[in-house]
Amino acid sequence: MKVESVNSTTIHVQWRAPNRRERNGQIRGYYVYYARVNDNGDVMPKTEQREDISDENRNEIVIVALRPDTKYSVTVAAYTRKGDGIRSKPPQLVSTKGAGKRHFFNIVTQNKNN
Repeated sequence: MKVESVNSTTIHVQWRAPNRRERNGQIRGYYVYYARVNDNGDVMPKTEQREDISDENRNEIVIVALRPDTKYSVTVAAYTRKGDGIRSKPPQLVSTKGAGKRHFFNIVTQNKNN
């Protein structure tokens, strides 16, 4: 699995399908779980969210509307008719980027006619 920060509120997640030997039936889709983590890397209570990708051929998602300058833990699990598979390990950590430094300029103009 690969997770990248796109901008201050967006991440891009990519994964591969599990090996055929590890599948528990026909994959029907994937769940992508993400949650905010603290400075120790621990998942913060009540912050986990889940995206449902109901296409077994899809292997990426762009997650938007995240908090800027925030660290997230991301895992992926395939699911079949029998239920959810095991989540990817280890969880991938990614930080959304901040808005960046703002530069302010004081522009002074002079009128040549004066």
